[in-house]
Amino acid sequence: MLLKTLYITFVNEAQTFCERLNEQNETCECSVERDEDWGNKIVLHKTSMNKELINDLSLVLVSVFNSFRLLQIVEKIVRETYYYEDQTEIQRIIELFQEMILEQDKRGWPTYKNKRLHNIVHKIFSEQLHQSDTFHYDSVVKFCLNPLKDELIPEVGFVIDDFKREEEHQAFIQMVREHVAKKSSNCDVLYLLQGRNFQYYTENGERLRKEHLQPYMGQTPLYLFGLGLDEWNLAPLIALSPKHIIIYSDQLSESKTLAIINVFQERVIVRPLSEFPFDI
Repeated sequence: MLLKTLYITFVNEAQTFCERLNEQNETCECSVERDEDWGNKIVLHKTSMNKELINDLSLVLVSVFNSFRLLQIVEKIVRETYYYEDQTEIQRIIELFQEMILEQDKRGWPTYKNKRLHNIVHKIFSEQLHQSDTFHYDSVVKFCLNPLKDELIPEVGFVIDDFKREEEHQAFIQMVREHVAKKSSNCDVLYLLQGRNFQYYTENGERLRKEHLQPYMGQTPLYLFGLGLDEWNLAPLIALSPKHIIIYSDQLSESKTLAIINVFQERVIVRPLSEFPFDI
């Protein structure tokens, strides 16, 4: 017996809905039929429409919304609330939003790290499914999602703050890179052992301690980069500007390591800690 009909305009969304509903609830039969007025009609065949099925339909609708419509709303917020116009910047903000706000569940469906956002969307779809025997997905997305949009505005703001910090960091890296490119080198090869702060060694295995490094650092305008004589990761390398840097590390994702790689680029070779050639 036909109990409920859902209308979804775009065929890719309709097909995704049926595929995911089958994953969520194997007992619910679902078919997509072309509808002249509403694009695609999703027909559900089941003897009863119970709370469990309504919940499953809502979960699947949330996942379809997250896959196809969410980022469109995010882009609109970036443009209309935060007044960004440059497409490259907008695209980067959207990418950061995906990294910071979204994740994948065990089935690979996009979901929110902040479960409050998920609950808002789920509640909206669930309430609309309860209201009548027909459900117009596009109308719900267009007219009923204001509570979600209100929550997304500050979330996008946090993402933009991170984007600005990223821009500032990239400008810092570029400024240091240009300085190092012009600077004469004070050593050929420097070996770096990663720890809380890097330890520096010459190619003969001699460890360069603070008293060895400070004279070079004192002759370098580190203040131009917001660095002081008490910074022991990037500042010594700016001062020495070695022709080759060999970093021994098992944690390349650490910010101080990435900064060195980004500044010195082709001068850097990375090797595992276990290959460090000198006695510690």
